[in-house]
Amino acid sequence: LIGGIGINYNIKNTIDFYTNFTQNYRSINFADMQIVNRNFRIDPDLKDETGYNFDLGVRGMLAKKFSFDVSGFVLLYDNRIGSIDKIDESTFIPYRYRTNISEAVIKGVESTLELDVWKMLFSDTSKISLTTFFNFSVIDARYVNSQSSAIDNKLVEFVPPINFKTGVTFGTKQFAISYQYTFVQEHYTDATNAGKAAHGSLVFVPTAIIGTIPSYSVMDLSFRYTYNILQFEF
Repeated sequence: LIGGIGINYNIKNTIDFYTNFTQNYRSINFADMQIVNRNFRIDPDLKDETGYNFDLGVRGMLAKKFSFDVSGFVLLYDNRIGSIDKIDESTFIPYRYRTNISEAVIKGVESTLELDVWKMLFSDTSKISLTTFFNFSVIDARYVNSQSSAIDNKLVEFVPPINFKTGVTFGTKQFAISYQYTFVQEHYTDATNAGKAAHGSLVFVPTAIIGTIPSYSVMDLSFRYTYNILQFEF
C-alpha cells in the first residue's frame, strides 16, 4: 500500500498553488540485475527502494499568452541502488559493483515558462505564431547517513546539478521553423564521485568504468511544411 495526499488552491482559474506528499516504492527491475559487460557485478542481496516525495509549487496561465510552472521538491530514497568501484582481490582489476548504496536526499527547483510573443506584441487573432519557452532545474542530490566515508555526503550519480533548455518556434498554419538549445552540467557516474582530480580536471582511466560526464550542449533546428494532405519535416 502506497499512500499520498495532494492539495490545490485555485485563484480565478488562472493561478494554481499545489503541494503533494507521497510515499515511494521502487522494486528491483531487470536493468538493475543485468550485467552489460565483465566490468560490472551485481550484489546478490539487492533490495527494493523505498522513501517519500514532497513538492510545493505554483502554476498558471495569464491572458492565454504566458504560462508558467515553478516548483520545489524533496525526494528521499532509502536503500538507493547505485554503483561503486571495487578491486578484485585476486586479479586486482577494478570493476563496478551495483548495490544498495545508502540513503539519498534529492532536492531542487524546477521551472517551465512559455510565452506567445506574437500575441503579446501584435494580435490575438493573427495566423502567425512566435512562441518561446524556458525550462530550468537546479538539483542537489546527495548520499546521507552512509556507513562509508567514501560515499557519505557525495553527489548521487547521473544527476546533473543544472539542466537548462530553451527554444523558439516561428510559423503559420502551413510552415514552421523551430530552434532548441539544451545544456547539461557535468555530473558523476558513480557514488564515490571518482574520476576527478583535486585541482578539478578530469581523470581518464583505461577501463572507462569510472569518471565524470563533462558538461555538454545540444542544438537542434527543425522545419515543417504542410501541403494539402502531405506534411514534410526536416
